[in-house]
Amino acid sequence: MNQTDTPDHPGAVGEISRRGRLRTLPAALVVGGCAAVLVVLSLIPVPSAAYGLGSLKAHAIAYGAPVIVFFALFSGALARVAVSLGLWLLGAALEVAQSFTGWRSGSLEDVAYNTLGIAAAAIAYLGIEQAVRFVRRLVSRATPGHRPGDGAG
Repeated sequence: MNQTDTPDHPGAVGEISRRGRLRTLPAALVVGGCAAVLVVLSLIPVPSAAYGLGSLKAHAIAYGAPVIVFFALFSGALARVAVSLGLWLLGAALEVAQSFTGWRSGSLEDVAYNTLGIAAAAIAYLGIEQAVRFVRRLVSRATPGHRPGDGAG
C-alpha cells in the first residue's frame, strides 16, 4: 500500500471531496446498485402494472428515487446535472432495450415519465436543500453571540 492509498493522504482512495464528487467510496456502490436495480426491473418479463402502480407512477418513482440518493451524494451542480443526464440516458437506453426483449415494449411515453420523475425529484430535493439552508441561517442569527457579517449567516 503506497502513501496515496491511505485514508490520511489527500489522494486516498475514497477521499471525501468538497467539490461535488462522491463523498465516500461506498457511495460508488450505491450508484452502481441503483443502476443495476433499474436495469433488472426494466428488463425482467413483468410489466410495471404488476407492481400495482400505473406506468407514470412506476417510472416516476423508479427514476426519481435514485435522484434523491444521488443528490445527497453529489453536492456540486455539475455533478448533479451529469448524474441526472446519465440517469435519463440509462432510462432511454433501457426503453430501446425493452423493444428487443420480446416480452417488454419500450415507449417514448415511458421516457417522458422517467423525465418527470427525475425533474420532480431534483426540484423537490433542491427546494428542501434551500429551505434547510434558510432555516440554518435564521437559527445562526438567533444564536447568542452571533455578530452580523461574521460569516455564520
